[in-house]
Amino acid sequence: MSSIRQVARAAFRFAAAVEPSRAHASGRARSLLDPRHLARAGLLTARFGSELLDTFLKGPSVGIGYTELDNKVRAFHLFESVVAHLELKQGTLLPAEAIRSAQDRLGQEQAVWATEGIGWELLERRRQAGATADGLLRSSDDGVPGGSWTVLHTGMGMALAETELERLASVSEPRRLRQALADYIQGCERASRPGYAELAFESFGLVTRLLQPGLVTMVGERLAAIGAPWHELFWHGVGRGLYFLPANLPPRRSAPWAGLAMCLAEPDGDTGRRNAAAGFAWAVTLVNLRCPTVVEAFLAHHGGAGEPEDPVAQGVVSALQLWQETTGGSKELRRFVNHVAAPRHRDLWQRVVREPLDQAIERAGEASDPRRVAELFRATHDS
Repeated sequence: MSSIRQVARAAFRFAAAVEPSRAHASGRARSLLDPRHLARAGLLTARFGSELLDTFLKGPSVGIGYTELDNKVRAFHLFESVVAHLELKQGTLLPAEAIRSAQDRLGQEQAVWATEGIGWELLERRRQAGATADGLLRSSDDGVPGGSWTVLHTGMGMALAETELERLASVSEPRRLRQALADYIQGCERASRPGYAELAFESFGLVTRLLQPGLVTMVGERLAAIGAPWHELFWHGVGRGLYFLPANLPPRRSAPWAGLAMCLAEPDGDTGRRNAAAGFAWAVTLVNLRCPTVVEAFLAHHGGAGEPEDPVAQGVVSALQLWQETTGGSKELRRFVNHVAAPRHRDLWQRVVREPLDQAIERAGEASDPRRVAELFRATHDS
């Protein structure tokens, strides 16, 4: 009877994964082709489809791969909670009010993901009203917690990227594409608070890799001509996108993390490869912050991560610094850093996680500097 219940439960959740989301807060119903619904369906289908097959073939075993995929589903669910759970009213969306509502309902740590969704929703409502993104996050709002500005900008950046990709899909001539990208950078600057445009732009790589993979190489080449920091930020975002790529979602793709090999194969040049690898590790760390054993296994599978200048090691520490910046420090972060790794991995954890993070926090001090935070979204060069 237990096995029958397991099969029924897995089949039910698999079917539920492909249901369209409920109506958007703007009143526009989400269809099966809505990008956010496709992402949600892809995550849940991979999770529960694998669960169903595993129930038939091997029984309801759960390993690191399933834990990691559950964490991905949870992160995306919290990103969407701004609409599905906070039940925000139509019309003007006040970031400070929405963030406080998210923190009251979800707690400070989980509300980080919802705050990113708020950034997306802010621009989506502007777009539905026929307005541009200009000045969207530039106005002062003293009620917004300082660290929340970071994820508000990354969420807004995802919505900006969706709009830009619709335009870039029709641009093929290199000179026109370079100008279009330069215009997009200026658009990020006009929409963002001073010093935060780079955070908004980094999401462009993530969205491009997920929605328009055929444009990645061409865009990367044109951004290389434009120069730093935009080239590095783009590939860092591509690395994050590769982590959420549907092909890399099934648990069997986790250890040894085939997506990391894609980060080293797809970019043309060392700068792109380093930043894509750092972005991938960055996403692994933030999504699995509650489960340090997943990150421990990831680091153990990547031989070069024992060196602080390795891009994977940099990605892990940068992600932890971002969480420190966003939450002002949290119990979840301290639990992660103080994780007791397996005996054979304890030295690795000390060298790659604990010591570099403590040193980075000490150097950063207490003052929030958007320029310093922007550096967390790209890999530094070898020393």
